[in-house]
Amino acid sequence: MEGEISTLEDALAAIRELSALIHKQAEEILNLKKELAAARAEIITLKSENAALKAENAVLKSENAALKKQNAKLEYENAWLKRQIFGSKSERFLPTADQSGLLPGFEETSESEVPAESQTIAEHTRKIREKKWLGGDSV
Repeated sequence: MEGEISTLEDALAAIRELSALIHKQAEEILNLKKELAAARAEIITLKSENAALKAENAVLKSENAALKKQNAKLEYENAWLKRQIFGSKSERFLPTADQSGLLPGFEETSESEVPAESQTIAEHTRKIREKKWLGGDSV
């Protein structure tokens, strides 16, 4: 019977080891479930942050486009002003670039209002001087 007892004792020891192993695995499963729940919560948070960042990025892109457009307009106006101040001193300056960005008060006028680029001015006549004859009467 002693062989049976030792076998029974071995069986009980094996059962105790298995029970401890099962308990340990149950704790690991519980910890993994907690970590999974935390990871899922973090994923949800990251998704909402990602959506907010995408919306902010779209707003910033539209603001950037508007600022680029405004910058181009201001550069055009600055170049126009420089031409007016430092350019040729003719009475009228006809810009060759796009005129959509003209300064207020300098809007485009219709062709009927624009004077011709060159004007014909009647020639003036010069008075002919009478020749003075030296010594003698004129015939």
